[in-house]
Amino acid sequence: MIAMKMIPVGEPCHNFSIMGGTIIPHDPYDGREKLVLSNYAADNIGSIHIVDVETLEGESYAFPNDSGAWALMWLEERGELLLGTCDHWGSLHCFLMKERRFLEPLRVESETYLWNFARGGDGCVYAGTFPGCKLLRYDPEKRELADLGKVGDEPENRYSRWVHSNADGNILVSVAHARRQIWLYDVKSGDFRQVGEEGENVRGVGPDFVCVENGETIRFLDPYTFAQLGVPVHPNQKEEYGTAVLPSIRAYLDDIEAPDLPDLPKGIRGNRASNGVIVGALGQEVYRVAGGKTQFRKIPGSAPATAIMTLAGEGDILWGSCENGQTIFRFDPATGEYANSNCVTSHGGEVYGIVPLNGKVFLTAYAGGDHIVYDPSLPWDQRGNVNPKTLRSVGPDLIRPNAKTVLGADGGLWTGWYAAYGRYGGGISRIDPDTYEVKSWLDIVPEQSIEHIAAGKDSLFAVTSGVANGLPTREDEFCLLKLDTQCRILAKRSFPKGVTFYRVAAVDGRVYVTAADHRNDTSCLLLFSEDTLDPLGEVPLGGADRAPTDLLMLPGRLLLFDEKGVRLYSLPDCRLMDECPAAGTVHTSTVLKNGAVYCASRRTVYRIDWE
Repeated sequence: MIAMKMIPVGEPCHNFSIMGGTIIPHDPYDGREKLVLSNYAADNIGSIHIVDVETLEGESYAFPNDSGAWALMWLEERGELLLGTCDHWGSLHCFLMKERRFLEPLRVESETYLWNFARGGDGCVYAGTFPGCKLLRYDPEKRELADLGKVGDEPENRYSRWVHSNADGNILVSVAHARRQIWLYDVKSGDFRQVGEEGENVRGVGPDFVCVENGETIRFLDPYTFAQLGVPVHPNQKEEYGTAVLPSIRAYLDDIEAPDLPDLPKGIRGNRASNGVIVGALGQEVYRVAGGKTQFRKIPGSAPATAIMTLAGEGDILWGSCENGQTIFRFDPATGEYANSNCVTSHGGEVYGIVPLNGKVFLTAYAGGDHIVYDPSLPWDQRGNVNPKTLRSVGPDLIRPNAKTVLGADGGLWTGWYAAYGRYGGGISRIDPDTYEVKSWLDIVPEQSIEHIAAGKDSLFAVTSGVANGLPTREDEFCLLKLDTQCRILAKRSFPKGVTFYRVAAVDGRVYVTAADHRNDTSCLLLFSEDTLDPLGEVPLGGADRAPTDLLMLPGRLLLFDEKGVRLYSLPDCRLMDECPAAGTVHTSTVLKNGAVYCASRRTVYRIDWE
């Protein structure tokens, strides 16, 4: 047998991913105005960063647990900062600003995300959650966290994404994604009732109105009766609302559009501090806008090591992306030297697809559905959309490039996608690396996403799934597809319900597909003819827990990674040559020009050696 092993070579992925921010007018520690930012660290512990509004200097403190926090609220009267974390524990943290310390966290065990906070008329703080679509209530006096139950009557809704304090002190909750609804929680009676219309969510709340939206149309409701005020209006056509409108609504409409801030991408709002100063975070920097000028400074503290999303080889160098934060890195495994970028887009999420080609690096990213090109030889100018340059988005129809990106035989760069939140389906896109033209095709198989893709000698291969953003995974007869360069189906093979696919590859006239059959708790490697998709054989891999999480084709060999180990097979006979325990689950791997094989598990890069 061959002696195969995984050897760690470094943690090259370091970045900040700022989820939220809030202003503290008077820090009880020193009396100065502060911006507090919450950072998400994938596969690590998140942190808060306390930044002086005037100097942009600051300090950082790690959470007692969990990776990051969406929800922030400053309780001025108590000198306490509340944070709702994700994505493992869903804890409510209380940070005592004057003492600079966290109290013992509170949590509801079923929930892994706390999205945002709202203060009720009873003085309690309310939070929405995932995956139970619940409403939680925190009593600051008693330091108790209560579970008020699932919001709404839709069993497949998993998100109580936004909570708002209504004018009467009650709580409005927007739920999604199977059905968008608005529910009102009465803080005195403890009752829920649905308000607004189906398909709406709350956009904003004022002293005498509730603004709701459905698509691109907004309307205003009386906060007590929920009767419609005026007529529905598009945010960019405020004149349609008429002149006889409440002053608060007019002010709200005037403030909907974010102002153009110097040296910042359009749509950035920041956090408004005293004297009209605007502060916030953009990528790996904090900024301060005052007097028509923008000042930048690095986020205080050291960027933590974070989980790796994707690896790609270029010569003897590795390119990679972080699991969150829209950054990429360059890593020389021979020397251990690495460099991390600033954010490649202004959207949240991460880069899934990486293809170095002709001196450039082509990227595909969630959550904007963006196609991006970066030239490492040129100066960085993302804020001007110069380098890296966002070419074209395929959002909002397609947003998550889970299948990543491959170089096709036609010279195009192909990416497989999941559809937008709340919708089953997906699609495929193509980038021309010379002209930067982007084309996309939707719902190649209706209501099935593209789970993985591979380039063949003259066509493209894809496997489908029932995974969707924000919805439960559905069962269906998923497919292996052979596609031409216009994404027309040349051959299709469907499989019974209960069979799910993970990876696909094509080489030397064969198509290799990894799958799990949940009907009998088995996993396997399936072989098909590249020309016809006729079955050529099946290699048992064990139970469903041995379904490969990644597949890497090598000259004459095949590597399969799963949650328990790494297996090496010879080609074309698919004979097992060796296996070794995995240091962790591998979701990405690549081979360099010198033949060295690298993979990533969590935040560590490993080299695969065999003798």
